[in-house]
Amino acid sequence: MSHKNWRRILMISAVIGIPAAASAVVGGEPTVLPGSTEVGQPSQGSDMWTQAMTQLGLFRAHRDNCESSTEAFVTVYTDDNSVDFGFCIDKDENAAGNSSWDDARNTCIASGKRLPEPGEFKVACVQAGTLGLNNMTDSDAEWASNFPTPLPGSSTFGIGVPLMGNQSCLYGGYSWVANTTKLNITTSFRCVH
Repeated sequence: MSHKNWRRILMISAVIGIPAAASAVVGGEPTVLPGSTEVGQPSQGSDMWTQAMTQLGLFRAHRDNCESSTEAFVTVYTDDNSVDFGFCIDKDENAAGNSSWDDARNTCIASGKRLPEPGEFKVACVQAGTLGLNNMTDSDAEWASNFPTPLPGSSTFGIGVPLMGNQSCLYGGYSWVANTTKLNITTSFRCVH
């Protein structure tokens, strides 16, 4: 990626208030952060914010730096020195079922976090009891980070995004962000970093 493109991504990051972005770029080129390891790429359809973070090297597993009272550390990888790498996820749902996807995403970004990818949600959900994560499989599904996708319905056409945790760690679904009946879906969410 050219120096000019990195500068654009940094400017976008600065506008939305993510201070960590600048530390990942040295001399206009991405720099691997100490103590980080890349464990995978965001899933197809990821939102542009997640894609930008990946290009900056910020979609990386890291050592446990979670706020222990409000977040849990999900181990994704253990290195040869027995050091765990992973991500932090909120222990509790935010908004108790009353947040649109845009509001959920913006809330996470404002706190220097993001919505979880569906795969991250699944990994955390399977370990919910051990990690102290609350309400991961209750009847209230939670927003995931993938970019809205056009979806046809039986009598409607609209935009949908992934939902996770509706009574199962194994299956996700989609919900309308907007559609031809002007349905306004709200649900819960968690943030990760």
